[in-house]
Amino acid sequence: MKIALMIILDILWKLIAWFVVIFILPFKHGVEDTNVHNDQPKVTRYKLPAWASWMETKDELLCGDLSIPTVSSLYEKWGSFIASWYWIGVRNTGSILWYVGKEAPNYLACMTPEDMQKYGVYQNIHPFLFLELRVGWNVYRDWYSTFTNNGFWATPYISLRFKTK
Repeated sequence: MKIALMIILDILWKLIAWFVVIFILPFKHGVEDTNVHNDQPKVTRYKLPAWASWMETKDELLCGDLSIPTVSSLYEKWGSFIASWYWIGVRNTGSILWYVGKEAPNYLACMTPEDMQKYGVYQNIHPFLFLELRVGWNVYRDWYSTFTNNGFWATPYISLRFKTK
């Protein structure tokens, strides 16, 4: 029941995040870039204040993952504010679900069926006409050990997408 409620809140958040984040980002503050990824340029990174930290992605500081072309392009052209807005207001609005997540041993694609069963993570795809309903768990790298010490955290998700093939 708790996960279902959080998914409903997540869906509602996705509808308004693009607008609300504009008013939250002025409160961001610079932090030392530990550059845990080593493949990204050294830039000033940001965090939101504690009261708004649930909006952040836990695997990447603001202004987002600069190895992603869209994020990098926005950062180079418009700066950290617009790149951060895109990162948490448009592209990655599901951070609230990290709070109902659970530890996982590795990325889903690297897990054995036994590991998936043991940790209770799965992905189900239900095709319907030209759409797919995807329900299950996504596993993320918890680079900053926000939730776990082993580095992997699974969060519930639900997604309606166009079929890929």
